[in-house]
Amino acid sequence: HVDPVETRGLWARLPGAAAIVSGRMLLRSETRSAVLEVVVPLYGPEAADLLNDGAGPYAGPAKAETTAVPRSSLSPGRISALVTEAASNSSPADPPAAEAEAEAERVLSRTPYARLVEHLTARPTGPARLSIACALVARAGAWSGNAECKQFERRHRDRWADLARSAPELVAFDLVSAQALVAGAERAAGVGRQRDRES
Repeated sequence: HVDPVETRGLWARLPGAAAIVSGRMLLRSETRSAVLEVVVPLYGPEAADLLNDGAGPYAGPAKAETTAVPRSSLSPGRISALVTEAASNSSPADPPAAEAEAEAERVLSRTPYARLVEHLTARPTGPARLSIACALVARAGAWSGNAECKQFERRHRDRWADLARSAPELVAFDLVSAQALVAGAERAAGVGRQRDRES
């Protein structure tokens, strides 16, 4: 078992990697609280919203006040600025990327986390959608063992790595958010299974 305190340095340097290491700790309230005790002092109280529930679906272009959020923030409010920035820096239409986005939507819809597709389709097509697509499919595959997810990740690993180099903050944010979203779906499913047993 990983001690949440031992992940402090990783959260400070590589939040996406830290979210992966901390993944199973997000399932239970007591261990999730221990993770938050590490993360909130680094990134502020809104990071708790992200790790408890994942970022909400993209809600449109960044407002002026959103861009004032510190660049190190894991605030859900930061995502609009990141998506806008990725769109402004993107190349012209990339058919292979569009195909990857569509493939990710199909693959994710056939997993236990199909409802998370809304987080993908809410994003504008391009780097921002590809980033959350890769993150969600990768984390869905890691949690569920879904073979299609793992095949998708292998096929598009180089493209995702290129995106991480060009938009590192966006990719890190989406990894944290995807881990939190999948963990939240697992918690909700666990509650449902418990209710079924008690009924």
